Amino acid sequence: LFARTGSGEVTITIEGDYLENAERDGLAFSGGTTAGNFSESFTFEVAPGVDEAFELSVPVDGEGPTNVWEMRRLAVPLPTLMPSYNQIGFDSLHYLIGLVELTESGGVAWVIEALPDEEAGRAFPAIGTQGMFAFAFEYDDEGHLTFQNDQGASLVVLNAPITFDDFRISVRLDENGAPVDPANVTGVATCGSIEFYGEFLRGLGLCNPTSDQLVAFGAAIVEPWGDGSSEESLTDTDVTFERTGSSVEATLSGTSVGIDDVVSALVLVDTETGLPLSFPYGVDLVREADEADVLRSISLPVNDEELPDSLEAYLMLNTYPAASATLERQGTLE
Repeated sequence: LFARTGSGEVTITIEGDYLENAERDGLAFSGGTTAGNFSESFTFEVAPGVDEAFELSVPVDGEGPTNVWEMRRLAVPLPTLMPSYNQIGFDSLHYLIGLVELTESGGVAWVIEALPDEEAGRAFPAIGTQGMFAFAFEYDDEGHLTFQNDQGASLVVLNAPITFDDFRISVRLDENGAPVDPANVTGVATCGSIEFYGEFLRGLGLCNPTSDQLVAFGAAIVEPWGDGSSEESLTDTDVTFERTGSSVEATLSGTSVGIDDVVSALVLVDTETGLPLSFPYGVDLVREADEADVLRSISLPVNDEELPDSLEAYLMLNTYPAASATLERQGTLE
């Protein structure tokens, strides 16, 4: 139970039953009988927001800048045994988060894996990566920015994908768009879906015995990428989007974008709800180039019957929404 008061405090009440005489296997406990119940409340002071919120920006008709942040130094100290698992590479991950679409209270963001460049002092898109997913986000007039994907976000660590049922990043932005503090990170994963490491996590007792879920809490450094924006507009380029029963495709003509020069992708958004559609984009996307290795098309295999009647399709170049179209079922729009 959560309750926020007008004084800037949040009270959390935790209640439930506790067990005794449980069976133990390593560090994992199971079974047992109900021995009683508990209820405890905790009150926390919530840091105030900024007086004047930073104004977010996205391109209009493929023109203008979009906001971009870099996320690095991901650390997961809770549960307490998780730090020893940092050897699987959480701390080495770098991601770029760019805004795709804005609504009155939030919008859609696109996330791609990045690689650090020590000389430049920042990370750059990891060409050829399969690490990419979409966030829905909320933003208020006090600078609170929350990214969330509750449909399946996959982080690729040492070539092993870890899929989260729910992945959330929250920060407070100052008036210049820079986070005031390190970001709070929360991830919920089903242990049975984690390749290789899932069984170890179960044996350590980190997975809920009923839901098989692992809930992890941590933090990360999130900061503006470069000057905090990106602009990769397509010039003298025609982009045609097509929606069929088996795919959504973007075809480019007149472009000079090299297929190996950018992380290109398609991201689909439900027009009615404003929420991004969840796909294993990095694995499923198909890109084609001409004999000069210039990007000519990119397609996403889909089952059109499972898609909403109306969707917005975005052509992404790195974190930049370079073109978009509204596609109705059985329709084509340029």
